[in-house]
Amino acid sequence: NYIEEDICEQRFSVYSYNGLIYLYETLKEKKKYCEINPSSGIHIHVDFSFANVSLIKERPMTTIAFKEYFTAQLDKVYEIFGSRYDGNFNAKKVGIDNKGTWINVRTNLGSVEYRIGHCTFDYETIVKWMVELSKITKQFKYSKELRRVFKRFDEPTIGIIPIQRIQNKRKT
Repeated sequence: NYIEEDICEQRFSVYSYNGLIYLYETLKEKKKYCEINPSSGIHIHVDFSFANVSLIKERPMTTIAFKEYFTAQLDKVYEIFGSRYDGNFNAKKVGIDNKGTWINVRTNLGSVEYRIGHCTFDYETIVKWMVELSKITKQFKYSKELRRVFKRFDEPTIGIIPIQRIQNKRKT
């Protein structure tokens, strides 16, 4: 006997090996006892704490760098998710605190949210997505868009500075 129940949203935080184990076990149970709603999806949040995310909204130059870099990544993100997003809820663009976009920085959570994953209980698929999306997010630190916008690194309150530049400043 099965209980029919609607689960609107379930969240998992994966900060360590234990989080991966929990995700694996939970997905294994879901495969046994749950059905996927074909109109549902997965949103993956990637830590963006290396950036002062509140400045992305407050400083126009930071907003430009963020949007240019992540707009250039839209097709890559679509490929990572298996080119399967056919929904119309999320627009193919980058947003800041805008849940209606493919990629969205969530300033209140300090994360970049990728919103076009199709729903799956496949652990390997989800972990692959997490790894690939983490790479894209972390590369923002070294992006040409960020370097171009912040040509002068003398400003101490920029909030987002490529790590390599910080290391170079410490050496001198």
